[in-house]
Amino acid sequence: MNQLMEWIDAYDVICFDLFDTLLTRQIYDAEAVFDIVGERAMCQGIAIENYREKRKEALISNTVRNPTIYEIYKRFQEITGITDQQRNILLDLEIQTEKDVLIQRKTVVDCFSYAVSQGKRVFFVSDMYLPAAVIDNILKEKDICGYEGMYISCDYRQLKYEGLFERVVRDVGHRKILHVGDHIEYDGYWSARYGVDHYHVRDMMDMISHSTWFCLGNKVQDLSLNDQLLLGKVSAAVFQDPFTLPVRSVRPVLDSAYGIGYCLFAPVVTHFMVWMNEQLKEMDVDGILFGARDGYLFEKLYQIMKKMGIASKDVPDLYFLTSRVACISACTSSEEDIRKAVRGMLDANPIQVLRDIFNVSKEQLPVCKQEQDQEWIQFLIEQQPLIHACSARFHQNYLTYMDRQGISKKKKYAFFDLASQGTCQHYLSAYFGLNLSGLYFWKRIIPTNYVFEEAKKGCYESEIPEDDARFIMAKYLYLEAILTDPNIPSLQCFTKDGEPVYGKEQRTADEIKLIQEVQQGIIDFFSEYSSTMWMPHISMGKDTADLVFSLMENARTCINHPVWKQLHVIDDLKSGQRVPVDL
Repeated sequence: MNQLMEWIDAYDVICFDLFDTLLTRQIYDAEAVFDIVGERAMCQGIAIENYREKRKEALISNTVRNPTIYEIYKRFQEITGITDQQRNILLDLEIQTEKDVLIQRKTVVDCFSYAVSQGKRVFFVSDMYLPAAVIDNILKEKDICGYEGMYISCDYRQLKYEGLFERVVRDVGHRKILHVGDHIEYDGYWSARYGVDHYHVRDMMDMISHSTWFCLGNKVQDLSLNDQLLLGKVSAAVFQDPFTLPVRSVRPVLDSAYGIGYCLFAPVVTHFMVWMNEQLKEMDVDGILFGARDGYLFEKLYQIMKKMGIASKDVPDLYFLTSRVACISACTSSEEDIRKAVRGMLDANPIQVLRDIFNVSKEQLPVCKQEQDQEWIQFLIEQQPLIHACSARFHQNYLTYMDRQGISKKKKYAFFDLASQGTCQHYLSAYFGLNLSGLYFWKRIIPTNYVFEEAKKGCYESEIPEDDARFIMAKYLYLEAILTDPNIPSLQCFTKDGEPVYGKEQRTADEIKLIQEVQQGIIDFFSEYSSTMWMPHISMGKDTADLVFSLMENARTCINHPVWKQLHVIDDLKSGQRVPVDL
């Protein structure tokens, strides 16, 4: 970037190519714009088979040399037999689609702004069928202004190799001219033919093909359009800056928590939200309970879907406070309940279990005089009267909270949790009588003596992560650490007034800040993708989300954030134990 600015200082006139230089499309294939237009047209009742091919034919077979988009759609109308009104709708759809998929290459735009600020004469030179009037409108929308004029091939009926640069030279006079562009031949060779110097800026696809993300290129053609657009949006964000990936480097760098969320976590979450919404459409429920703390972000995203009209506004949703500890401590009275609560624990300190799982107060804790051969579980069973007395109180307090939230046993609810065997759903259903159907990101199937039979579905389902070959499962602890409420520690219980009582916050301030910034990146990606690119009638695949998530591997991406390797998850059934995610 600094080098380009130094070059700018040495010239009188600066020309910029537009597409793939100053702006980039968030797609792998520029012609995918035609696919998007075709799908959007279908949603408006204009169904044209093989839209992309017919749109290309309208350009190639056009009798006008270097036609404008208006002339292209006049020919398109001749090919397809559409009405004047339909032609105008399709034309407007294509222009809007270009606006939707185009983003700034910010550092190149900064260099453009620098040239303007230095009093240079600045022009755009582009081979494009969008005339200057349309491009000017797009540039204003992208906050790019201050240029003197533009030379667009369709306006002058000349491509760069047909003499467009000659016209630039003739118009500006004998001055030192620099052209900034991505194409070696059209921007480089043909500018040099007319005495214009060239500064090469690498485009997104060139950067990808020479990076450790090259694997994406081979996958795109086999994906659905939604998945292609998802990959394109991620790639455009990572490779937006042509100055961040020198030729000698092969790994792109993510050094902000926001970027980590936007580029690596958001596609996974976006795919799940689409899956969950499809499941909800088939369910007869009166509401959706997003269980704390993992439901915090997902409830926010669901609200966004409702505002966009993607999800039903008629089904209320609630961020519902719950936790394994809060449920267990409010639902344990018998010996069987005690054994169920500590299932899977190989060894434990019984006093610690009484305090941290059954919420027995410090004043009520018994003195543990275990003989060496006495099992710790047996000691807990002997405390059954104490546990039951505490549980009865916590149970009533939890009911008070539910009443305050308007939760009724007479209603049916969908219940969300991130990665679970269904512990909270089981206790809420079996002991509180709620009618819940679980929707989990990962439904864990763990063989134990206590099988939770409640209705539930998982976007991913397996016994242990290793049973699923997907990278998402191998690294699911990252999801546990990131996709959680940054504002509250784990819930312990409720007061008699139904107010929550939380445990001690075990996460560091730096970890919480990282979580907040990653989640903001997820929210922004999800909002942008859902509103401008995603099409509800086209499928999305798990493999695409997994592919993007796998790019967090150190061999693929350099995640250069000081807190990233310090992330931990908190185990609320183990006294808030901090478990490193990078196992």
